[in-house]
Amino acid sequence: MPSSRPRREVVLWGIGHTNMHVLRAWRDGAVPGARLTCVSTHPRGSYSGMLPGVLAGQYARERMEIDLAGLCEASAARLVVGEVEGVDRRISTPTLTLVDARDRPGGLLPATSRRLRRVLEAGGTRLVLGRRVVRVDAGGVEADDGSSWAADLVLWATGARGPAVLGTIGLATDDRGFLWTRPTLQTLGDDRIFAVGDCGTIEGAEAPKAGVQAVREGPLLWRNLVGLLDGRPPAPYVPRAGSLKLLNTGDGRAIGEFAGLSFEGRWCWLLKDFIDRRFVARYQSARTTPGG
Repeated sequence: MPSSRPRREVVLWGIGHTNMHVLRAWRDGAVPGARLTCVSTHPRGSYSGMLPGVLAGQYARERMEIDLAGLCEASAARLVVGEVEGVDRRISTPTLTLVDARDRPGGLLPATSRRLRRVLEAGGTRLVLGRRVVRVDAGGVEADDGSSWAADLVLWATGARGPAVLGTIGLATDDRGFLWTRPTLQTLGDDRIFAVGDCGTIEGAEAPKAGVQAVREGPLLWRNLVGLLDGRPPAPYVPRAGSLKLLNTGDGRAIGEFAGLSFEGRWCWLLKDFIDRRFVARYQSARTTPGG
């Protein structure tokens, strides 16, 4: 399986007339195993040859501008907008270590966990399971068994917690600061207040804090909001026992699991891409078709 990490990096510092040609050529035929990064002080470029015509009122300003962000996206290139303060010519290979206190990250099936480990290690990432981080300092990270890793950058994912403002409302919260609700998604202390998605925890049916649960709650929230205004009794939300999990590995493939089965491949990514694009498309336009 090919690694998602590029073997080589090409950086264009500034996107003027010359580098713009390279960017467009990259779109038509990218170099295998390499990634293109463009650094520009602005997300849009200008064609200086048309500047006199713009100043003379012959062209609108937009006619001489080039959408660098859009061109980079079409070329599968990264765009970094900012000022360059220096160039470090030393060659370094960053390494990534993931430490998880659980034996299987994210509660994945054993087979899915093995697939994930294989993909991560193929890309140069070290996966350390069953170790809890107990200390982080300027030198790195230390685990509960005494092992340690030097680190220049540490990202500590501590899990979801409710925002502090939820504790000021005067309603019951769980041990992570989320509002307790009934199955109707109404808070325990006030039927007028609904807590949905990550903000709410259903009493007696605690579902994982996952986007799929929030999406499924949407239609029921709409029904119960309208029912509350019309004086009709609310309906309960019943979390599903399991849901499809798809992990994008960044190389045009994905790992998935459902109903006790583990799988991976290009088709998994195509399925995830279809699901994600369909969801986002429903809300990207303010003029969506009713019921679409």
